[in-house]
Amino acid sequence: MIARYRLLYLICILVVTVVGSFYSRRVESIASTKVDYFQDLPLQYRDWSITPSVISESDRTVLRPDAVTLRRYSSPNGEIVDLAVIAGHRKQTVHTPSFCMVGGGWNTLTEDSITLTIAGNKVPMRRALMENEGHRAMMTYFFTDGALCLESLPKFQFELFKRRLRGVISQGALVRVIVPVLGDTETATHLSDDFAVSIMPELLEQLRRQNR
Repeated sequence: MIARYRLLYLICILVVTVVGSFYSRRVESIASTKVDYFQDLPLQYRDWSITPSVISESDRTVLRPDAVTLRRYSSPNGEIVDLAVIAGHRKQTVHTPSFCMVGGGWNTLTEDSITLTIAGNKVPMRRALMENEGHRAMMTYFFTDGALCLESLPKFQFELFKRRLRGVISQGALVRVIVPVLGDTETATHLSDDFAVSIMPELLEQLRRQNR
């Protein structure tokens, strides 16, 4: 009798999972009516110049984002910060940046969890020291909808999945900051943190507006 109830319980879980996944995919397939809401966002950092870039057609086809911003910030004395924000309502849009970096020939030397205070809120992030043919770079990233910020992609996707089950289309985003390590890692870390604390409030607020 107990075995029968266990089997019935497992069947119910399987049915709920299958139905939930089907409904989630239906919600996800709905075309977003939002324009690229990063297009006119200033995101100015100090007096640094900004050079925008565009996502490649192959990446756009795979990721199918609703909004993208790729920018290189350059200081008068040669310092560089690369910002990438890829956002959308589809599961495939939000991805782990380490995968792209490894595909580009970068190796992960170290990776840790960090927490920064952004506009008074604690924001968990991942930080990795990368190396490619003698060149090093500090990469910091996290996943967010503007309000919820997580360093774990599976946890973030699970939260968005629960919303899809309720018929809610949420804009999730990968936020990635890369600073070339030109000297010591402490200098690159300080620059990365200062950049994030400076521009993230405006970026997160824009994402929050899209999910209201």
